[in-house]
Amino acid sequence: MGLAAAFVAGVAAVLMGLLVLLVGFADVDLVPSGSSVRQEGKKAYRAAVAPDVNERRGIRRADRYPHDCSKEKCVALTFDDGPVKGTGRVLDALARAKAKATFFVLGSMAAEEPGMLRRAAAEGHEIGNHTWDHADLSRLPAARIRREIRRTGDLVTRLTGVTPRLLRPPYGASNRRVVRAARSFGLPQIMWAVDPQDWRDHRPASVTHRVLKDVQPGHIVLMHDIQPGTVKAVPRVLKTLKRRGYVFVTVSELLAGELTLPGNEYRERPETEEDV
Repeated sequence: MGLAAAFVAGVAAVLMGLLVLLVGFADVDLVPSGSSVRQEGKKAYRAAVAPDVNERRGIRRADRYPHDCSKEKCVALTFDDGPVKGTGRVLDALARAKAKATFFVLGSMAAEEPGMLRRAAAEGHEIGNHTWDHADLSRLPAARIRREIRRTGDLVTRLTGVTPRLLRPPYGASNRRVVRAARSFGLPQIMWAVDPQDWRDHRPASVTHRVLKDVQPGHIVLMHDIQPGTVKAVPRVLKTLKRRGYVFVTVSELLAGELTLPGNEYRERPETEEDV
C-alpha cells in the first residue's frame, strides 16, 4: 500500500508540473509590442523571439538589406494583378530611379507573361502571391483558397526559382479561412496604407496626386501595373518621392527587423522605439 501511495503522489506531482507549464505558455505573446497586425485569438505576445525566426522562413535579416527602415525614410511601392506588357514600363522607371518594388502577381497572368515575371525577379524586385485568378478568397471554401495560393506559388517558383513569401488577398478580403490558409503556407497578408484608387480613376494626374498626398514613411502603397494611367504616373511618383527623401524598398525590406507572423495583416512598418 505504501508503494502504491507513493506512485500516485509522484504521478500527481508530474501532472501538476505540466499544468503549470501549460498555463505559462498560454500567457506568452509572440507579437512585438506596437506591431500593426490584426491578431487572431485573445492574447497579444511580447515574449523574446529568436532573431532569425523570419530567416528560417526564407525572409532575410534586416542587416542583409541595403536600407535600414528603422532609421531611413522608406516606402514600399506595390503593383497588383500583373504581369502584363505594361509591367515592362514600370520596370524601366524603377531601374532609372534605382528603386525596388514588390509585384503581387496573378498566376494566370504570369503564365501568359513568364518573361516579364522573370525580368522583375532578376532585377531584384520582390514577387508576392496574389492568387491564381483574383477570386475573392473570403467567399471560397478552404480547399479552393489553398489551391489558389499553391498554384500561383508553384508557378512563380518554377519560372523564377524564387518562392513567394508574401500573400495579398484580392480586394484585401480576408476571414478566418483565409488566415488559416495563409498560416499553413507561412505567408503574412500584406495589405496597404495608401490606395490611389487607380482601379477606378485611371488618370495619371489623379493617381499621382493621391499617392503623394497620402504617403508617409513606412507606408505600403497599392497600385496596379495593369492600368495604363498608373504606368504613366509611376515616373513622377518616383521622382517626387525621391526629392522628398524617400528610399524605395520591397515589402520584406520595409518590414525587416520586425517579426512578421503568417496569416497576420500588415499595412505599414510597425513603429518601434528604434524608428526615427
